[in-house]
Amino acid sequence: EAMVNPKQMLARAALSLSLVLAFLVMPLPAQTSAATATAASPAASASPAALPTKPISKGYDTIVLGMAYQAAYDALRANPAIDYRGTPDVSMSPGRDEKIIETRGGRFIKRGTFQFRQEKLFTIILEMEPQQLDYYSLFTAFSARYGDPVSLNPQETIWEDATVRLILEKPCTVKYLDRAVIENLLQQSTIQASRQEESRQLFIDRL
Repeated sequence: EAMVNPKQMLARAALSLSLVLAFLVMPLPAQTSAATATAASPAASASPAALPTKPISKGYDTIVLGMAYQAAYDALRANPAIDYRGTPDVSMSPGRDEKIIETRGGRFIKRGTFQFRQEKLFTIILEMEPQQLDYYSLFTAFSARYGDPVSLNPQETIWEDATVRLILEKPCTVKYLDRAVIENLLQQSTIQASRQEESRQLFIDRL
């Protein structure tokens, strides 16, 4: 297989980070009613109505949210479903507090992106192989496991508990987000935006 241009991989990883950060400032859509969810997807009607829900998974296999960078690095190298070859594959620091690892997958995972803040894993993005897995298969599995989603629209479905937000996006991407870190980043983003507006208004007042 041809080597991927490091500049292209850097751009993709930076885009993944920007998309997650952009998601922070978006309000969570209102919960969709069960009737709407059933009408929106045939798979929803296949899920039993009264299954007990489980805590949302924190990641894939041994790679879970909250892991230290070195522990995640070692777990990625040891996992047979992920083709991570170590630092030369992709490991970068777009900011002082953030690191990103992007790697190719295997049979079921096409590509994985793992984002760290202060040396802790807070976002896992798994793009699935479309020839092996599809959106509605995962929708059915997650609905049976976790119950009704907190949000459902034509582009994505969201489940969450007190610690994890699980997002299933079309065509077939799974995201695990650490809610505590996400909410902290959102708070920081709001404070920064407020300060920028104050600075802008101060400048206008001096004109």
